[in-house]
Amino acid sequence: MPRVLTVQGYIFYFFAADCAERAHMHVKKGGANGKIWIQPEIEVFYLKGFKQKEKRQLLKLAEENIAQLTEYWNAYCNN
Repeated sequence: MPRVLTVQGYIFYFFAADCAERAHMHVKKGGANGKIWIQPEIEVFYLKGFKQKEKRQLLKLAEENIAQLTEYWNAYCNN
């Protein structure tokens, strides 16, 4: 399970077996978890247990770090 980014308590990661899917990140913080697509654009697949404010913050963090998230996915999954 490659861990890509930890910021403000949010952990962005993906599973090696996920490379067959379109680019995405799983995210967790405490007991909450979710999955967001990062290509072709940031889009929520699901977010469970996050409050609305946390959801907004999470998407903002994904957008701010999209280059790093995408670079890591591509480096791992396209080799």
